[in-house]
Amino acid sequence: MIVDLFKSGMSVSEISSEYGIAKSTINGWIKDVKEIKVNENEVMTLKEFKQLKKEMARIKEENEILHQKKSYGHICNKKLDKVIEFINNNKNKYNIKTMCTVLGVARSTYYKFSDKANKGIYGAPRIHKVLSMEGFNSSLKRVQRKMTELRLCAVTVKKNISLIQIKRL
Repeated sequence: MIVDLFKSGMSVSEISSEYGIAKSTINGWIKDVKEIKVNENEVMTLKEFKQLKKEMARIKEENEILHQKKSYGHICNKKLDKVIEFINNNKNKYNIKTMCTVLGVARSTYYKFSDKANKGIYGAPRIHKVLSMEGFNSSLKRVQRKMTELRLCAVTVKKNISLIQIKRL
C-alpha cells in the first residue's frame, strides 16, 4: 500500500509525515519491490532476487556435501556411526544443520551420539545400544551382568530434594 502511494506520485516525505513511518523504512520497501528486468519477457523484484540467491547458495552447499560424501561411499546407506563421523569431520567446513538434512539424520540424533553429548558416561542401556550399532548381538541383561562383574557402574544424577520435602516424609 505504501509503495503504491509512492508509485502514484506521493513523495517519501509526504508518506512519512502522513503515516508516521520512518523515511528509511519506506525507502527500504521501495528498494525491495524495485523491478529488475531478467530478459525481455521476465521481470522480478529485488526481494525475489535475494531469495533466489540465498536458495542457490543453500543448494550449492548441499551439493558440495553430497560430492564430499562420495569419498565415504554411499554414506546414507552406512551405519549411523559412519554418518556421525562424517558430520564430525566436516563440521568446520559446513553447517551441521545442513549436513543433517542432506544426510537424512535428525540433529537431535547427531547430538545424542556425538562425543560431546556422551561426556564419557555410559550406562548399561547406552553400552547396549553402542554394541548393537557395532554389530555385537547381546541382551541388555547380559550387558548389566558384565558391568556388575567388572564393577562398573553408571553415574546417576539424583534429584535435589529440599528440606521441606524431607520433613513432610
